Amino acid sequence: MHLNTQSMVSTFNEFLLTVNSYPLDIVALSETWLKDNPQLMEYVSIPGYATEFRHREDIKGGGVGVYIKEDIKYKRRLDIEKLHPELEHLWLGVPERDHLRHKAHKSDADNGVWTAFRLVRNNLKSAIRSARKAFIEKALSSNKSRDIWRVMHRILKPNPKPLRVDPDELNTHFATTAERTLEASAVSLSDLTSLTDNLPEQSSNGDQFNLKPVTQEDVFKCIRALRSDCSTGVDNIPARFVKLVAEHLACPLTSIINKCISNAYFPKLWKIARVSSIPKVENPTSNDQLRPISILPVLSKVFEKLVAGQMSEFAERAALLPERISGFRKGHSTTSVLLGIRDDIRHAMKKGDITLMVLADFSKAFDTICFKSTIEKFYKLGFSKTFLKWLLS
Repeated sequence: MHLNTQSMVSTFNEFLLTVNSYPLDIVALSETWLKDNPQLMEYVSIPGYATEFRHREDIKGGGVGVYIKEDIKYKRRLDIEKLHPELEHLWLGVPERDHLRHKAHKSDADNGVWTAFRLVRNNLKSAIRSARKAFIEKALSSNKSRDIWRVMHRILKPNPKPLRVDPDELNTHFATTAERTLEASAVSLSDLTSLTDNLPEQSSNGDQFNLKPVTQEDVFKCIRALRSDCSTGVDNIPARFVKLVAEHLACPLTSIINKCISNAYFPKLWKIARVSSIPKVENPTSNDQLRPISILPVLSKVFEKLVAGQMSEFAERAALLPERISGFRKGHSTTSVLLGIRDDIRHAMKKGDITLMVLADFSKAFDTICFKSTIEKFYKLGFSKTFLKWLLS
């Protein structure tokens, strides 16, 4: 089996799940993005498998590797790799078959050697066919149609060639999306801070929203609710490792979060994201055809989820959102919207009215948010100045 991992560190959880789910003897990998680091090699090791890697030490990205079951005898063919050192390739040989093949192709080989070689060759082909059949049967054995379609999509639309884009150029392109779209300069953080400071003082009648300290139980439940298969941020701490030590991590993390809440502060290191460029089309030719996906550290997600929970609770209690809004609300979904539309159409038909529907799709909606308007709207909805300062941090 071959996989284009696009960084072994960030996708190791998914890879480990695949290896544990399917009886794979040999797995070839490309775009491992690894370096010759003992800690890194220990992290990507899997019990029961031997590994061979060829790293690209001089520049970022690249790299190939192989996982081989420990009961399979093999030999690394460095002689072949040295013939073309400029290529990124890795060769392995299965000693028994290769030894018999060389003997069988000699001019003085007898029929016994040919018979032995054919037997080993045929057994190997049969094993490969059986493994392929078992893999396909298990991959398509799920009762969930979503899983079946995911497998079929991987087969029909395999991963495209790795992107070769200058990271600095791509970063500048993504960072200036709002300026290019709106043809206006970005609002500075100091201007937003000044705007918040100059807002009128709110009455202290208890109706305004302030972040409340979180409990250790809240933090523990939030950690345990994290998805184990989510990608890893720049700190290279997988979510599954955080979940394993949730009981021990909850107490110190609660103290850190509550300290940040009291100081209206969000840790800088938790705001550093690893941005993955996902192609919007099959063969992208420009940066506009790439979608940036920001992957934040796991601990950052815990803090954000706890704050989002408090904000949602306040919005529901204060009835800030109209009943017809279903986006990002608990107990609502696209089904809620469709049912509402259906009811409106049926009522209009009974009255003999004509129904018209206007659908709008805003391009780059999140990239072009007006932060000044957002701050002012939050303030008018009852969010305190202290919370707005935390939001700006």
